[in-house]
Amino acid sequence: MVIPKGGKNSRFAENYRLISLISSLGKIFQKILLNYILKHCEENNRIPDFYHGFRQQTSTQHQPLHVTNLIINGFNNRTCTVGLFLDVKKAFDRIQRPILASTPQGSILSPALYNIYTCDFPTDDNLTVCLFAAADAIICNSSTVNEAVNLTQTYILKLQVWLTKWRVAINTEKTNAIVFRKNRSLNSPPPLQIFNQTIAWTFEINYLGLLLNDNLTYRPHFEAVTKNTEKNSTLL
Repeated sequence: MVIPKGGKNSRFAENYRLISLISSLGKIFQKILLNYILKHCEENNRIPDFYHGFRQQTSTQHQPLHVTNLIINGFNNRTCTVGLFLDVKKAFDRIQRPILASTPQGSILSPALYNIYTCDFPTDDNLTVCLFAAADAIICNSSTVNEAVNLTQTYILKLQVWLTKWRVAINTEKTNAIVFRKNRSLNSPPPLQIFNQTIAWTFEINYLGLLLNDNLTYRPHFEAVTKNTEKNSTLL
């Protein structure tokens, strides 16, 4: 079934969310089927190692740790690191007539099917791809900012072809880029574009709940956690 999203115009099909409502027997069958799907994917290496979402022995914490390690390696090697953080638009609740690209929310099969659907996500020898469901990070280390930006833009052109082919939409308003380096420059980096939309440069990004600033001090994250803790303590 489908239900309208809160605060959205219900006259448009894209503002409905596909929900999986099945019987208890159906859920048991789905779980059995999921075990076979996961076993097949693991035995045949169908899911790339850079996927950290909805897989055994991985968690949300693994991906931010992986990303920060890449940034720290850049600092240690005295290189510039450009991070492109993509926001996949409606990864699980895209609906069309006929339904051409969608997985129902509430089904335990949906995450595994999404991983399989996107398992050929484009890679490049000049950068590192880090995927976690709808939160994707592209990390590029290079000797200069301009070179890192150019390599990232070249990859984006390849990515656009893949996104168009598999009907995966990117929310450009929530997609940001950041230059990680010890000393902040007053000069703005060259622009990055995806589908003729300029990607905003920022000094701080929220990646899977971890606030990363451009010199990786974690100060914004600590301040946010402290503020949230103080706010919750007043409610007790």
